[in-house]
Amino acid sequence: MDFKSTFSIWARALTVNCKRPDKLAIILMACFFILTSFLAYGDNGIYNSPDETASFFFAKNFAQYSSLSVEEPLNSPLIHPRSVNVREARLVPGSFIGLILFYGGLAKVFSVGAIPFFTPIFATAALAAFYYLVRKAKGNQTALIAGFIWLVHPALLYYTARGLLPNMLFASSLILTFFCLVQMLEKREIIAAVSAGFFSALAIAIRPSEIIWILPLTIGGAAYFRKQIPARLAVAAIISAVIF
Repeated sequence: MDFKSTFSIWARALTVNCKRPDKLAIILMACFFILTSFLAYGDNGIYNSPDETASFFFAKNFAQYSSLSVEEPLNSPLIHPRSVNVREARLVPGSFIGLILFYGGLAKVFSVGAIPFFTPIFATAALAAFYYLVRKAKGNQTALIAGFIWLVHPALLYYTARGLLPNMLFASSLILTFFCLVQMLEKREIIAAVSAGFFSALAIAIRPSEIIWILPLTIGGAAYFRKQIPARLAVAAIISAVIF
């Protein structure tokens, strides 16, 4: 049996006679969150990836002391860990500063122990938004199949489980931005505009280099939908992005 036949059987089993697709979607989302967050238990801030270890170290330091630097007089500017730089005998982040500041700020509210779970939470929220958008465009069956593919997709599982790398938080922020923009166009609610501005700014803060295509895409989309976007919502989205 080839892959296409196997996938077709799984798709029919997933969707045929499904009278409550939204409940099944919630189960898929719960499975995704559990699968991608169980590795966070008991890690104690030690990860296989030095990049993740550095992200956790500085996010924890920012949460506890509101500082991105750590004094280490024995260190040398010529020798330092990966993703760490040395400035005047102080360790400072070498990358992922947006993620460190954002997760460190959240950890001030939810505790340092919650840091490993932030990316699975945002990724699950993005999955919910993705399911809603696909369901709206193509119906329940296609949305469930798309959600199932998300659940078992190796790259999504990998980068969500490796939550202190910026990849999945960046992608989730873009999906949530698009979801909020759709909500803004449909319901004309200011909270949707503010959320769209927040998530778009978050995406750029996490991966500043991506602004070279995010900004033109945003400008082009705004120009295309200019007649459908009330001025107050556009202003709210811009102010939200700038403040963040």
